[in-house]
Amino acid sequence: SASSILMFAAFIGIPMFASEFLELKWILLLVVAMGLAGLGLFLVRQKVQQDDGFLAVTLHAFGSIVSGRNASARTESATAPENDIRRHWLFADAARKFGPETAEGPLAVFRIVSVFLLVSVFWALFDQHMTSWIRQAEQMNLTVNLLFTKITLLPSQIQSLNPLLVMILLPVINLFVYPAMARLGFNPTPLRKMTVGMAVASLAFVAVATIQHTINAAEPGSVSVLWQIIPYVIMTSAEVMVSVTGLEFAYTQAPKPMKSTIMGFWLLAVSLGNLLVAFLTRFEGLPLVDFFWVFAGLMAVAAGLFAVFSLFYRYREYQQ
Repeated sequence: SASSILMFAAFIGIPMFASEFLELKWILLLVVAMGLAGLGLFLVRQKVQQDDGFLAVTLHAFGSIVSGRNASARTESATAPENDIRRHWLFADAARKFGPETAEGPLAVFRIVSVFLLVSVFWALFDQHMTSWIRQAEQMNLTVNLLFTKITLLPSQIQSLNPLLVMILLPVINLFVYPAMARLGFNPTPLRKMTVGMAVASLAFVAVATIQHTINAAEPGSVSVLWQIIPYVIMTSAEVMVSVTGLEFAYTQAPKPMKSTIMGFWLLAVSLGNLLVAFLTRFEGLPLVDFFWVFAGLMAVAAGLFAVFSLFYRYREYQQ
């Protein structure tokens, strides 16, 4: 809707992209103007026909705090279990108006978005390999023996294996890796799969760092570019574990009315990862081998933080 577009532009689009060509005062003016315009259109639409989407429920909840309706709703539900949404400090009246599961929706969104913020770090580090690994390939032997002929690859062509590797590794991981984790007593919950995926991505950078050590010790252009297939297989495995599982996690952990909202936040997390790449460019002046070890360490730290976070996450079940 027009209100959604205006508010997205005000609070996400303009702050992310306008800083390249506008002064801060104009950015703030645009954010306020477009935010108020979007909110005004939204409130008019709610007067005509109220919905039960993320913004409608959230604004109703804050309005009920101001009006005192939330306090009365909590009093009415005093006999409900302590962690029941009908006794929530913010969404009690929303549960009374929209129903408990719908009122639970914004809370589910906030919980899932906290996961997505950590996943943004993964995407930032993941995206960086697309350029740095090409720099490594430029130092390698690009001539490959193919049956009875020789071909010379471009440094960027090894990356074209990614779609094929995704198609191969997706069923392999689902049929063999996850069942093996379960047999070892490591229940492969979505967050655990994603944690393992981040750790595997760290190993991919360890692999390219090892290759770079070999390149530095050998004659220039003597190490075959085919060695890069190994870290690409490892990194694509990590991508499958994080990306596919992340979408599955987001979809199953959101109530039905919030699923489209969650998908939007997932795409936003990927975009935030792209923005974080700007921070990581400060490491590009390092020798490649040091650069790869730094990224291996950063990815390992991200995996560790994600593992700690996953210990405290409580899964919810919603009607799909």
